[in-house]
Amino acid sequence: MDHAGKAQEIIVIGAGLGGLASAALLARAGAPVRVLESSDKPGGRARSREREGFTLNVGPHALFRGGAAEQVLRDLGVPLRGKVVGATGAFGLRDDKLHELPFGPLSMLRTDLLNGSEKLELLRVLAGLGEKKARAVSGLTVDQWLDRAVSSARTRAVLAMLVRLSCYAYAHDMLGADVAVRQVAQVARHSVMYLDGGWQSLIDALRAQLGAAVELGVGVERIEQQAGKVSAVVTTDGRRLQADRVIAALDLPELSRLLPGDVLTERWARAAQPLRAACIDLGVRELPHPERRSVQALDAPLYFSNHSAYARLAPAGCQLLGLVHYLAPGEDGRASEPALRAFLERIQPGVWERAVVKRFMPNLIVHNDLPSPERARRVHPDIAGLSLVSDVSSPKFMLADAVLDSARAAAQQALSCVRAEAHAA
Repeated sequence: MDHAGKAQEIIVIGAGLGGLASAALLARAGAPVRVLESSDKPGGRARSREREGFTLNVGPHALFRGGAAEQVLRDLGVPLRGKVVGATGAFGLRDDKLHELPFGPLSMLRTDLLNGSEKLELLRVLAGLGEKKARAVSGLTVDQWLDRAVSSARTRAVLAMLVRLSCYAYAHDMLGADVAVRQVAQVARHSVMYLDGGWQSLIDALRAQLGAAVELGVGVERIEQQAGKVSAVVTTDGRRLQADRVIAALDLPELSRLLPGDVLTERWARAAQPLRAACIDLGVRELPHPERRSVQALDAPLYFSNHSAYARLAPAGCQLLGLVHYLAPGEDGRASEPALRAFLERIQPGVWERAVVKRFMPNLIVHNDLPSPERARRVHPDIAGLSLVSDVSSPKFMLADAVLDSARAAAQQALSCVRAEAHAA
């Protein structure tokens, strides 16, 4: 509270998906909020760009249904327009041969990817996924879990592919099995959806709820603290904004920059192991095999999907394709383009040469810190009034689910403080 008994603004730093969602939750509850964004456009990694009539996300974004992200967005009244991805048109590539993937009851019966006993083994594992299994495998890596769960190398390859697909990760010897189990279970039960207009549609809807509360082109120099408590935010345009509650929707290196000398945040930033992917977007007018909507390699960390089969992302009669090489920790994606092009040629021959739009992004960060079995949830116990909104701040989730789960937690924490102070006054 200020001297007049009026609640201070809650400062949100960063107008990406998590920052805007936390601010919208606060505004919806009647709390004064101000969002600062150094870029001249909101969205961060959730921004979409238009090229030749094609809507390009920053990588192949899919909204996982049935999780924290969908729930928070629905609570905020954000429209989710698009289609849910079904089992039709999903293939696996093994030994240069395409096989129908067992993503549904009929495809499980038809596929020659696995034999009868391997199908039963896969069904047994998938049926046992859930929160109970996640707790049971806590402390194990994905490799250790799969060592115990299956005996067939071909069943293991299918499960490893599902982990890559659900977690956007290729680090099975380091990734926590509990997180992977939750991710695969969520996708297996609820699937995902691609959004009409890309993820920019989410950003636009959240921004519309906040109006003038979002200040674009305003960066932050530092977060000040006194006696272990947030006291002010100093902006790049010279203002010192008094604040006793700050929500930082930032990655760990950027948060560390705003807290010079803070040992805990510096240690977090140094220890982080970002998960990356090399991605290609292709806008094309026609496909030789439109029935091949998605293809997952079984013997390499490669992915293909026709996103416009499920969402309005391309001009009429055209298709928007996504290709991904999931990178191992420390791997440089700049050498990935030949493998991705060869993968595409096997699935949709001749398409590369005829593409209207081509965009190669070699080292996109898809998760700011690999969720290993030893991971710690990133909250800041040493600075009162500071909350971190990030994909590393949720105890159970990854990707957008983790971001919006932490956005909800940060907003709830700030609101509880506001209400407690109002009651005390």
